[in-house]
Amino acid sequence: MGKCVRYECIQQLMEIYVHSQKQYAYAAVTSISPLMRVFFEERTRERLDFIDEIQSGIEAGHTASYLGSTFQQLYELNTELYGRDELNSLQTTDIDAFPMDENALEICDRLLTKDLPPNLLLLVGKHAIKIELSILSMILLKALLED
Repeated sequence: MGKCVRYECIQQLMEIYVHSQKQYAYAAVTSISPLMRVFFEERTRERLDFIDEIQSGIEAGHTASYLGSTFQQLYELNTELYGRDELNSLQTTDIDAFPMDENALEICDRLLTKDLPPNLLLLVGKHAIKIELSILSMILLKALLED
């Protein structure tokens, strides 16, 4: 895989993460289930961390972690990054309709079979595992909440 193709895949992955991060943030804001709200907040933090980590990996800088951030801080960051109207204008659908995690996992799987620099290979591998866990967790949470 040429450098340009790898770069394009990473760009696609980042775009998917930006969109899914906004969807998870919106889902957290609108969720009536405290359990699902916490789940969506954690997915929001993971997406922000990945976006920052991948940019840092490409630019060889340092990263910030959003792990300890309150959701209010994340919401304010979203407002700063995307504008106040962006979260309110997202189309809301059942979380099952969010194919973005599956798309991100597919891109991660493709990138893992290619020649990436070691730091990006580890980062993509780590996030592929997080995406798989997120998908499985969503299935389990939905089953628990339906009962």
